Amino acid sequence: MSHPLTKDRSGLYVSNFPIGGEFSEQVELHTDGTLEYHHADAHGQVTDTVEGTYQIVGDKLYLTYTSATARGPKLLYRIGKRLYQADARGRRVIKAPGISGRRQFLLFGSRKRKYYLELQTA
Repeated sequence: MSHPLTKDRSGLYVSNFPIGGEFSEQVELHTDGTLEYHHADAHGQVTDTVEGTYQIVGDKLYLTYTSATARGPKLLYRIGKRLYQADARGRRVIKAPGISGRRQFLLFGSRKRKYYLELQTA
């Protein structure tokens, strides 16, 4: 059964930028309003796992963690099947920190500039 405050947006959301060949952030939203947030380092080892609850209000996803020392994001913007992070002032962050638009080589190289968490389909 779907929780009334989650609007059935449950699933596993992973980052679109692999760091060291591994996806660095994962947010798993459950239908009962709970969540699991996983953050990994450049070697793919999970460094932080936090549990909590979430609530959807409009296009904003508010995250509340059970641990007071949690370092995960507190607010995400939901647009379609993507989640975008918010900065300290509550504005949507599109560009990942430390990502420039410059390519390393002229003919090839990554052009990805937008950073988001995308819903994984089974």
